[in-house]
Amino acid sequence: MAICGHCGADDVVGVEAQLRIHGYDWDYSRARAIGTLGTVTQVAQQTAESDSYGEYGDESEIWVVIRVDALDRYFRKYGVSDSYGSESWNGVFEEVFPQERSVTIYERKSE
Repeated sequence: MAICGHCGADDVVGVEAQLRIHGYDWDYSRARAIGTLGTVTQVAQQTAESDSYGEYGDESEIWVVIRVDALDRYFRKYGVSDSYGSESWNGVFEEVFPQERSVTIYERKSE
């Protein structure tokens, strides 16, 4: 069964096409129903780092990870943010897989 009824794709291309056709907003973090994909939920993101000392015109990589419920699959979309606060989501769209990691942090002893 094709994911995208318009282009017939049944892979990552079909998912991205459905998101584009339905006007998915990469900055919108709430769950939203999208065509044949069902509910799409943003599950992770990397936003631009604010640095008041940055040069005008500098760009930072940004990305969001979404979960497509109907497929039980995850996808990441890359973009860039500039020092003026503009974002462009013209980067790579790829399937990603959740991986758990254990992280150790070190803090001062409470007194």
